[in-house]
Amino acid sequence: MGKIGKILGTSFVILIMFMLLFASVSYAEIKFGYVDFVQVFNNYKKTISTEKELEKKGEKKQKEHDKMVTQVRKLKDKFEIASDAEKEKIQNQINEKIKELQAFDQEASKELLKEKDDAAKEIIKEFDALVKKMGEEEGYTVIFNERMILYGQDGYDLTDKVLNELNKRCK
Repeated sequence: MGKIGKILGTSFVILIMFMLLFASVSYAEIKFGYVDFVQVFNNYKKTISTEKELEKKGEKKQKEHDKMVTQVRKLKDKFEIASDAEKEKIQNQINEKIKELQAFDQEASKELLKEKDDAAKEIIKEFDALVKKMGEEEGYTVIFNERMILYGQDGYDLTDKVLNELNKRCK
């Protein structure tokens, strides 16, 4: 009976500890909030300016692409009127220009996508840091992403507050 008594005694002590733990948690103030991350992300000044910068870079890359396409077209026009002896040489030039164009398009797309991903990661880090800081300073127990909330009263919606603070910090 000694072993059973020790096991029961230990179980009883653990049970009491859990009851005390949960009792103390239930008396503490619980404060919830939620943020619509998509709305914050899409309306954040830094997101908007980054998209404009990437759009300008994309337009610049498109102009370079168009120049290369024009070169291919000129070579194709030249091919049509060339003698049989010159056609093979021109066709090789066309093939080379097309390869260059494809490589350019692939690299440009890869570069723009990487810049967009890097910018998004930076913005997400800023968002996370601000929400964590706000949660700690204002005593929130939990701040949820709005996409996980089926219903929430307006008083718990921190979206505008987070967006305004991020935009204030944006240079």
